[in-house]
Amino acid sequence: MLLLHAHWQPPALPAASGAMLLWAEISLAQAPPWQRGKLAARPKARSHPFAAPAELLRAHPLLRAAHGATEGRCILQLPSTRTGPLPSPGLWHEWDLDTSTTPSLAPWEITGLALPPAEVVELLVQLRAADLPAGLRLGADVHFWHCVSTLVLEAVAGQKLVPVVAKAGSEYHARWLPLLDGEQDSQRLARLVAAMPSLCRAAVGSPAGRSDAVPPPAPRWLLDSYLHLAADALARRWGRSAAPRPAGKDADQQWLAALFADDPVVRGSAAQLDALAHSHRAWMRNLHVAGEGAFRIAFRMEAPLQQVDRPGAKAWQLHFLLQARDDPSLLVPAAAVWQSKGRVLTEAGRQLAQPQEKLLAGLGYAGRLFPPIAASLKTARPVTAALDNEEAYV
Repeated sequence: MLLLHAHWQPPALPAASGAMLLWAEISLAQAPPWQRGKLAARPKARSHPFAAPAELLRAHPLLRAAHGATEGRCILQLPSTRTGPLPSPGLWHEWDLDTSTTPSLAPWEITGLALPPAEVVELLVQLRAADLPAGLRLGADVHFWHCVSTLVLEAVAGQKLVPVVAKAGSEYHARWLPLLDGEQDSQRLARLVAAMPSLCRAAVGSPAGRSDAVPPPAPRWLLDSYLHLAADALARRWGRSAAPRPAGKDADQQWLAALFADDPVVRGSAAQLDALAHSHRAWMRNLHVAGEGAFRIAFRMEAPLQQVDRPGAKAWQLHFLLQARDDPSLLVPAAAVWQSKGRVLTEAGRQLAQPQEKLLAGLGYAGRLFPPIAASLKTARPVTAALDNEEAYV
């Protein structure tokens, strides 16, 4: 039988698109040989003994339609004993394995099929829904990336995309990013991060496969990398037929063309590109003025303790807070923001850079819509806005 795995490989270069390495454990391989003697403290990477060859994967009916697949490789840190890497729990086998030794992580070289993000999304979504033939099972990492791929499709189908100008070294790139800022999106992303199988983070950064080379990537970074590049690839592929034709050689027209081209690099002079990036930042600021990825501005109304009949009395209090996007119950009062020291606010594992500036910016934006908030900004460190009965009703 084959137990299929999927390992996301973020791009090494900013202009690249990354790839998903599909590999499989095969139960027809010979039994892994026992290693005698003392185990090395820092073992070097060796070929995985029961990983299916790339040719076998390419010939499989479910993977045969992946025309963009190329042979790829990676080095993964896997639980190992004297008989080599331990097989995944879902792999049926009759091997005599070492169960007396406490497993430890060791690097193993994996070969498989590398697919670009657009083809990966289409394949993974169909793969789980298809009737799998006998002898093929899906690993936990395949199920995980399937769920992430459905989120990518949801963002693209719902047109929840924003075109951006991204600085990459001395270049500017045109990219499509999924705009996952809905009421439930932060919580969904947090659940995906918590559910990411450890195998997804098993990559070794050192080409030599040393276990002490680079720490494993953070789950949220891996998730965001796949979400961004997969949505970008689908937007380019599916939107290319209806893409507008550039009307000239100005930087904005070059950016528009790069949004639908295979190469994301925006062509133009340094001055033109800097001006384009500056204008784009001003435009994007409207999306994040009342918050950012981890926190957003929130308000809490406090009613007076007793009824106030005096006209114009400002007995209601509108409190200003910061609220965690992935946990609405986590609220940070404005007073705590002003008392915070440093440029980063840390609360229950969430971090917000420049919290005081973000709070003021969000209140300034809200003040355009509600004058009492604008009036509260006349103080150096606003924490509340006093409201009368009519203002509280509004």
